[in-house]
Amino acid sequence: MQFLFPVFLWGLLGLSIPVIIHLFHFRRFKKVYFSNVRLLQSIKEEKQNRSKVKKRLILAMRLLAFAALVFAFSQPFIPSGKMSNKGIKHISIFVDNSFSMQGITRDAPMLEIAKERARDIILGFGREDKFYLINNASSSWNNRFLAREDALDLIEEIQISPAVHPLQLILDKQKQALLNDKAQNAFIYQISDFQQSISDFNVTVDSSVSLALVPVEAAEQNNISIDSVWFDSPVRLWKEKIPLIVQTRNRGTAVAENIRLSLQFDGQNRPLGSFSLVAGESRIDTVFLSLDKVGWQKASLSITDYPIQFDDKYFISFEVIPSVEVLLISKDKPNDAFVAAFSGMTPFKVDYQPANKISYEKWDKYDLIILDEIPEVSSGLASTLLSYLETGKNVLFFPQANAQLTDYNSFFSKLQIPRVLNFSQVERQVGEIDLESFAFRDVYEQSKVMMKLPVTKGNYSFENSSVFGEQKLLTYRDGTSYLSAFNVGGGTFYRSSAPLSKEFNSLVNQSDIFIPLIYKLGIAGGGNQPISFIAGKDELISIPLNNISTDKVYKIKGLKGEFIPGQRFLGQSLSLSLNGQLKEAGQYQVVDETDNVIHEFAFNFNRLESDLSYFSFNQLKEKEGDFFKVFTPGEASILSANVSEQNQGVILWRYFLIAALIFLLLETFILRWWK
Repeated sequence: MQFLFPVFLWGLLGLSIPVIIHLFHFRRFKKVYFSNVRLLQSIKEEKQNRSKVKKRLILAMRLLAFAALVFAFSQPFIPSGKMSNKGIKHISIFVDNSFSMQGITRDAPMLEIAKERARDIILGFGREDKFYLINNASSSWNNRFLAREDALDLIEEIQISPAVHPLQLILDKQKQALLNDKAQNAFIYQISDFQQSISDFNVTVDSSVSLALVPVEAAEQNNISIDSVWFDSPVRLWKEKIPLIVQTRNRGTAVAENIRLSLQFDGQNRPLGSFSLVAGESRIDTVFLSLDKVGWQKASLSITDYPIQFDDKYFISFEVIPSVEVLLISKDKPNDAFVAAFSGMTPFKVDYQPANKISYEKWDKYDLIILDEIPEVSSGLASTLLSYLETGKNVLFFPQANAQLTDYNSFFSKLQIPRVLNFSQVERQVGEIDLESFAFRDVYEQSKVMMKLPVTKGNYSFENSSVFGEQKLLTYRDGTSYLSAFNVGGGTFYRSSAPLSKEFNSLVNQSDIFIPLIYKLGIAGGGNQPISFIAGKDELISIPLNNISTDKVYKIKGLKGEFIPGQRFLGQSLSLSLNGQLKEAGQYQVVDETDNVIHEFAFNFNRLESDLSYFSFNQLKEKEGDFFKVFTPGEASILSANVSEQNQGVILWRYFLIAALIFLLLETFILRWWK
């Protein structure tokens, strides 16, 4: 047995006080008158014997009571094998305040239980110890250790946050804070529901650090979520009726019935019906939107679910454009195949420019640029095309037979794609089409075996492209590429190895390949902006520089206010840094100093915590190690006492205090009832 405050043991010298009081009290005499003293001698002897026993018992009770009080004040304990060294302790406590903590336990909301557990842990340590509190909100990530009372006050400020981080990342942050403060007696506590989606137990802690997990168990594990919403087409055109796909999922363990889905669009709330989902089932529905307006549009889909509600609504923002703008650059006059193809595509508007009279004005309005057999690529054209690709747009390139390879290779070097080697006039058959690529996905109903693929009578060969991230859309039978795609900046450069003219290429005769190709590449350039982002995760938003001045300061505006993000111009785009200021799901606008809307986007909460699969207490206990303690439900109910016992050993002062009270009661009993 050891003592936390051994100086109080000097109080044992005070045991002499009860002895002195005892002797002083029982040596007083009282005169008693008797009428008959014949039997006085026998009575006197009997009374003296009984009186001696009573006196000694009273003295013993007083001595034991006083000694028990002295031991209680010295706070004795039986040290445990894992007990830390004496001195000031540094304690790091993580309180999970993510959306999953909105659930209900059998007694109260899970977050309130977690906060109560944190208070118990703090009270389980001494007043001189230091505490570091952390939660999912990035604003709380500091390395400042607090005194006991300040830590208790800070716990009251913890609220539900949309941010969520893997527990391993939280643990690393806690360890770093202890390391920065040079803590010798270090303790780490994590209070969470321990969802499987965020819990990683590849835990490694130094032997000087004690790690403990405090699970908070939900009463129910039921949740319905809208997982994702997307368009089939990357571009939304005016006066079209387009499908919007929504995916819902039953994340719980019971059947969910009568789930009502509704759409908010164009100022109207439209019910879409109700459905049921068995446990774990996912459902995909299609909603059709009539795009009657040009410009930015907002929509949201929602369901009703309780108590987990953060994933019951999904916001989107998208731009409706009047047409797809295409620029065709050719040597002399445009290829008749392009003229015929675009004439049948109503939403496409095409401008033609000869290669020797290119105008670079207003290139930002074009969604696709086609280079059709131009003999050379000048340095000015190469630089402008590179900037154009960096804005997220697409370029389709068909080479000229026997062109200036030096100019071509200089252009390809700027794009960081394979260089061209030579041109050979050999007939070759295309043998493979990538139906999973964007250009051909969801185009054909029949098998590709039934397709007639192009034949070329002349093509270029290129350097080995394995290190350039090449995607082969059409491939020759020998495995070399006929049409390839390369990611350049935010856009895509599509390169054919053969000229398009009928002299060398039969592609224009395969309308079932040629028409979908240029159509899909055109609409891809007009719709490369995401329809939604994730709050707390997507902290950097990039928007194109269309109609944006580099001299202005831009703001982000929402329903609950506005703020000025960090902004930086990178190439042909404006990069906005949110710096943790955008925390709520909803639709937002980028506005200039005069409140003109420049861009719009939507944010949704992270669906990472929609899956309410937790590690059970037994599963956590199975992973328990030498410095990895898991508090069971019974231990958590008296957490303060268990924390003290874990860190100091078996605490005995309570027992000595109880013993002192018992001895005093026995003394009272002897004095009152011993006659």
